[in-house]
Amino acid sequence: MNEKLDSILNIFYNEQTLHWNALRISDIIAFGAERFNLKLSSAEVDLALEILILDGYIAESPVQTGQGKWFSLTPSGVQLKQLGGFVKKLKIEKRKQRLVDLGTFAVIIAGVYYLIEIGKFIFKVFQ
Repeated sequence: MNEKLDSILNIFYNEQTLHWNALRISDIIAFGAERFNLKLSSAEVDLALEILILDGYIAESPVQTGQGKWFSLTPSGVQLKQLGGFVKKLKIEKRKQRLVDLGTFAVIIAGVYYLIEIGKFIFKVFQ
């Protein structure tokens, strides 16, 4: 799913002109098939847009026309796209979690070591 969300961000964002576009669902399906060889259904695009809207990466245009709803990237969506998208964001979060786990493990090992050292000292004192 993250790859599809990244592909939809790519459809909205044009790196050559550094400009983001306002698109309809039908445009997203057509551009996805043409540029990225994606076979997206209307339901998949609607779900992906709902996720992106809830996360604040895409905004629905307040002006409704007879042609349907228009969607465009928000500044946070542009920033996410420029930082590498959802797949890279997920990798970074996994790395951060590994570092937190490693730090926790190191603190536990250090605590056990110093507990043993204090125990040896106390044992020497009382003998």
